[in-house]
Amino acid sequence: MMTIMSKILKVGKPKVENNWITLVKKAYKYSKNRNYWESIELAEKALELNPRASEAHRLIGNAYEMLGLKCEEEGRYEKSIQYRNKATEEWNRAIEINPRIKIPGYHSHIYGNNK
Repeated sequence: MMTIMSKILKVGKPKVENNWITLVKKAYKYSKNRNYWESIELAEKALELNPRASEAHRLIGNAYEMLGLKCEEEGRYEKSIQYRNKATEEWNRAIEINPRIKIPGYHSHIYGNNK
């Protein structure tokens, strides 16, 4: 007969890597479906588990960029600038962590080509 402790040891703890990766994957899906606030929330949770998750920073940046574009279309220019500045901050963090990360449009704007 299994004791409670042996059941706990057998089940074990979930791997942290899988948790933050799962959160990033879910954040990506939300972003693809234009649910930007949900995407940001999940990516931020992933960063709590792994602050060096460059993909989470990229996704947050992308979401803020899209929110900024939407605000611009609606004529809310100050809010647009705030969101787009947040996007740039997040993209810069992503590049700092992983210089090879691809951020479409951003690289050509900063470097003059698509590195």
